[in-house]
Amino acid sequence: MARSPRLLRNFRRDRSNQVVLGSFIATFLFCLLSLWTGTAGVYGASLSASIALLMATGSLFLLIYFIHHIALSMQADYIIDDVAQELRASLALAFPEQQQEHTQAFDGSAREWAVVAARSNGYLQSIDEAGLARVARKHEVRLMVLRRPGHFLMESAPLVKVLGCASVPDDLSRRIQRAFIIGGRRTADQDPEQGIHQLVEVAVRALSPSINDPFTATTCVDRLSGVLGQVADRPAQSAVRCDADGHARVRFERTDFSGIVSTAFDQIRQSSTGMPAVAIRLVEACARIAEHTSIPARRALLAHQARMVMVGCSGALQDEDLAVLRDRYVKLLEGLDLAHR
Repeated sequence: MARSPRLLRNFRRDRSNQVVLGSFIATFLFCLLSLWTGTAGVYGASLSASIALLMATGSLFLLIYFIHHIALSMQADYIIDDVAQELRASLALAFPEQQQEHTQAFDGSAREWAVVAARSNGYLQSIDEAGLARVARKHEVRLMVLRRPGHFLMESAPLVKVLGCASVPDDLSRRIQRAFIIGGRRTADQDPEQGIHQLVEVAVRALSPSINDPFTATTCVDRLSGVLGQVADRPAQSAVRCDADGHARVRFERTDFSGIVSTAFDQIRQSSTGMPAVAIRLVEACARIAEHTSIPARRALLAHQARMVMVGCSGALQDEDLAVLRDRYVKLLEGLDLAHR
């Protein structure tokens, strides 16, 4: 499996790895401090030696566990499952089961408005949405956030449109900017597309001619279909945030279902031309996701994604493989009642 350097952060964040490393460092540091500080008589030396022996023995058992854990965590399926679990949690926030109730619609019209710009270059990592609503209420303005987590920002690029004032006071501008965390890399906290990109990257690297590992690619497709099926029938998170009085104060840019489907399957589909196993699994994945939604637009979107797989592979597969792919595609259309439309 071709591993991306971006996946190394999952290794660093693994709780077992942190515990083992911390135990090794603690044992080494205790032994050094015991030698440096000396001991208070025979009893002190015996106690320090006993503690060091116990810590060293514990570290030895942790080392055995660490070797076993690393052997598992280096396997492709383990890494893919780890990323998929993180993605599942991120998508659950972007497509919640229960929507926030609003007392009024957001009014995006205003005679006077001004723009707050980004304060630095980098990726937008997270937004304090509740904080923005409080700031908007305090200053009696409405805010339109122009970027969402995951977008790359250039310094001085438009970030927030402030409705209700011709110019933004410095105090208000600073309060708004503090609600946005900008960093050097994308994070998955409020950016579900980041987790999708990780799985797609593993799949695309596996499909490269130098590796040619369709098994890893199909595993990524299966995991993507699983997490997308979880949210396929849920509405996207509300784009409007209300203040404590129920007034719509902030409107955000949100990730929609069409965007995450394209992010999940477009690059894999483009890289799997000529690989029947992966192409067939993509069509099957679209069918599995479609089973979990009754929203016509989303079902049509999945059918369109499967059709693009068919079009891309029509001149690249042998007749037998193309017949199997077409059979899966027809079954998908029949399940969606689109076979004769």
